[in-house]
Amino acid sequence: GRDHYTTMVTWCARWARNAWFVLWVFLLCLTAWSILDTANTQMPLLQNQIINDITRLLLWIIPALLWTIVERSATPLRHKLALTLALFFSMGFVAPFYLGITTP
Repeated sequence: GRDHYTTMVTWCARWARNAWFVLWVFLLCLTAWSILDTANTQMPLLQNQIINDITRLLLWIIPALLWTIVERSATPLRHKLALTLALFFSMGFVAPFYLGITTP
């Protein structure tokens, strides 16, 4: 019973973290491409824009950190709040992009 849940929660947290990392690297590449494109078109780069982009990228790390906490724990079932927060953060971060893609 509990051994199965402990193993599966750890396994699921590891897979969620790794998938989120791949998504984050993709977002990092798109952000870098956007900044370089702006720099190549001779438009002045605003430091505020770059800082906002970096801040958004760092905020996207929160779910991965929460999943890492659960994955590294000896008792992952005690981290239900961290799992719930990671779920809501990840849904909150991805929802605007999904809605932007699916709206006509």
